[in-house]
Amino acid sequence: PNGLRTGQGMFIGQGARFNWIGKESTAPRNVISGNFGPGICIAGSGTENNVVSGNYIGSSRFGNSPLGNSAGVVIRDSARFNLIGTSTTGNLISGNREDLFPLCGGVVIFGGQTAYNTVQRNLIGCDYTGTRAIRNRYAGIIIGGGASHNLIGGDSTAGNQISGNGTLPALSGLGAGVHLFGQGTDSNTIAGNLIGVAADKSTSLPNSGNGIGIFGGAGFSIVGGGTPDRRNIIAKNRHTAVWVDGPVTVGHQIRMNSIYDNDSGGIAIRNGANQSPTPPTILGVSEDSV
Repeated sequence: PNGLRTGQGMFIGQGARFNWIGKESTAPRNVISGNFGPGICIAGSGTENNVVSGNYIGSSRFGNSPLGNSAGVVIRDSARFNLIGTSTTGNLISGNREDLFPLCGGVVIFGGQTAYNTVQRNLIGCDYTGTRAIRNRYAGIIIGGGASHNLIGGDSTAGNQISGNGTLPALSGLGAGVHLFGQGTDSNTIAGNLIGVAADKSTSLPNSGNGIGIFGGAGFSIVGGGTPDRRNIIAKNRHTAVWVDGPVTVGHQIRMNSIYDNDSGGIAIRNGANQSPTPPTILGVSEDSV
């Protein structure tokens, strides 16, 4: 491992821009694994427009067993416009071990003004085939501390597979697939992803907790979108599909997703979140209407 205690495998910071880690293909690839600190850390104001694609981050060189960093990829401290995965080639970000929250998990986007970063076409929490879990121990993706306007996926062609993350027992306070938290963590979008299922879009590969969890004053997230190709498939998770919690956790849109077969239900709005909407009473269902 690199770093006596906190050393990263790779660090991009202090205004470094337009660097490309990996290629827009999967071979040859970098294997960035086993480090005491994050596999890759992108940090600091002006650190922009860097690309990470085609790498194995937290796994063995075969992509089928864990060799974890403390976190996979960490973007923090006002870094912006960075791309984790491209429109054609993502990364395998799996097997990363738990560290002190929140700087743990597969992908971490943290801190005020850490904005406009995109995470797309990655395998997060599974092996290279997308069929077997290689867990990121806390969560697949963590967004918090005021990070805003970040995009996870986009549409069905840009979505990530975020499955197999977290540890048992499942916790209601954890978004084991995607975890958003904290005031100022606003206007982030989660769209077009597979969350809790394998690459075939139906076989169970659950996150051990909520598929998506939104907590502690995070605001104005969009889960899904206004067109069918932006839907997330959120299924088979070991708690609730989407859990929204807290009186100042408001403004969230959960739209046009496919949500089914989660252990504790579909959408849970708790403790005054989203201004405590009243669930509808379903009086009847037909083939084309409710």
